[in-house]
Amino acid sequence: MVNGGRRRKRGVEPHSRQGAQRSAKAWELLRSENPDQFEIPRGSMSETVHPWQLRTNKVVQMDNLIDFGDVPPEVNQILQRGVSLYRHDAIGADAAFREALELRRDALPTYLCLYKIHTYQGNLDEALAIAEAGLEEAARQAGLDHDWTAWTSGQISSDVNGPAHFALYTLKALSFIHLRRDEKAKSQRYLAKISELGAMELVGGTVIAALAAGVD
Repeated sequence: MVNGGRRRKRGVEPHSRQGAQRSAKAWELLRSENPDQFEIPRGSMSETVHPWQLRTNKVVQMDNLIDFGDVPPEVNQILQRGVSLYRHDAIGADAAFREALELRRDALPTYLCLYKIHTYQGNLDEALAIAEAGLEEAARQAGLDHDWTAWTSGQISSDVNGPAHFALYTLKALSFIHLRRDEKAKSQRYLAKISELGAMELVGGTVIAALAAGVD
């Protein structure tokens, strides 16, 4: 996978939610670091709608289902099952998300679901491996260098729903995971790159920076 600018072959191995409330938006998963929620509480969002967060307001809650965007129907069905399982059967949710990943490894929302639940549960090695895999896949789809330290702002597509923006959010996720692992220097490297790319506000990196500032 991708870590510190180098490829690492690291497997995403199995590890031993009721549906979201009506106000949930699928891509709000990417801004929330609340370990108890798949969605952000009302009032916690900024006024600006950002990509891979609200999918430019096209993601809505319908009949207690989350719209994961442009994923194959069979993957969507499995992801919905995983979300509904999460609160009462975390192991079942993990299995469902891994089933979706095996079915289509190019479906980026699956990586998101997996690294989120494992971060929430404190399975930080697992979360790290999955986030790195998701970053690598997003970079591949976006035509970016596998070495994220080589990225420049001009290479990031303006497509707000594209894989390059998923990659930016995954950099933020990796920063948070490393911070949770008491690896502040590694966390800061990701934040510094996000800042260099001019995406701190875009991805909510300022929240992680504030958390990092409070870590001795």
